[in-house]
Amino acid sequence: MIDRHQPHVVRVGKRGTLVIPANLRARLGIDEGQLLEISVTERGLVLEPVSDDPLKRFRSAFGPFFEGVDPVEFQRELRAESP
Repeated sequence: MIDRHQPHVVRVGKRGTLVIPANLRARLGIDEGQLLEISVTERGLVLEPVSDDPLKRFRSAFGPFFEGVDPVEFQRELRAESP
């Protein structure tokens, strides 16, 4: 169980780097090289894991627009229609 109210103080380093404490990385399953999405909310910054799978990232980025559509097949159809 993650205690969302337990604060962890970190220092902003050169080039804006942040170090996530090892105990938090372990509890959250964050590994070196993992992609994280950062967004700004009214409360501050939010970090969320991002899939390493480019197809999952594509579907997440375009949401319902491509629901039920195979992006690879869609691209093939576009190429076939091009002069």
